[in-house]
Amino acid sequence: SLLRPKVKTGGRNNQGKITAYATMGAQDQDLVWLAVLMSSVELHVRKRPAPVVLDGWYASIPDVKHPLISKMVQYLGSMTQVLHFCGRPSLVDGAETKITL
Repeated sequence: SLLRPKVKTGGRNNQGKITAYATMGAQDQDLVWLAVLMSSVELHVRKRPAPVVLDGWYASIPDVKHPLISKMVQYLGSMTQVLHFCGRPSLVDGAETKITL
């Protein structure tokens, strides 16, 4: 799983009720943390453009979320160079250039 922080914030669940981060399931915590990480990278890249390397961070993210993640990575790629190492074809569908190792 991703490096999950110990935070006391939360979000809304499918029923619209506020849920504490600590009570979310592991996959939901990973999605929240992924959103925080991607937002932080986006803010940094806007201020100081730099290449971004993504490697192995997606391991616990459910396959159904891959199209959303692909869009997030594409958006980052519109601002800076993104090197995305992954073994799942569903995560590289929108890549401008693909290299198979």
